[in-house]
Amino acid sequence: LVMAEPKVRSQLALCLRQIAFVDYPQKWPTLLTTIAAKLRSPEQQQLHGGLLALRVIAKIHEYRRDREPVHQIVVESFPVILPLLRNSLAAPPAVSSSELSLLATKIIWSCTQFQLPPMLLNEQSLDHLFETLLALLKQALPAEGQPTDLDDCSN
Repeated sequence: LVMAEPKVRSQLALCLRQIAFVDYPQKWPTLLTTIAAKLRSPEQQQLHGGLLALRVIAKIHEYRRDREPVHQIVVESFPVILPLLRNSLAAPPAVSSSELSLLATKIIWSCTQFQLPPMLLNEQSLDHLFETLLALLKQALPAEGQPTDLDDCSN
């Protein structure tokens, strides 16, 4: 996932999903730790691969009754994901940072849509999360890749 081309990366994410669906967390307990290490990398490619893998794992567990794997994802990753989102807010808008922010917010969604994890049940953590998400919503979109003529969008 880290070194693959974008076209291959999506296929590898599907492979990871199938393997993790069966093996994580019982047979593959080190997976989350490995992913968390990628999230701490300063390299964009490592970070993107880590976020994509974490998104796959979070998506597997988002609808399950056993919420413990989701709680572990939150404990391991949210202390890294929230500063990542704040850093992307401080930087000028770019497509690459917007893609990372999108992946991070999808992970947050998967981990919180049905029940707030215990880590987020205190007011300070929840305020911090919502302030960051609100700032992301208010952030300008990157100029590159935007249509120059709004009539082109209607087709």
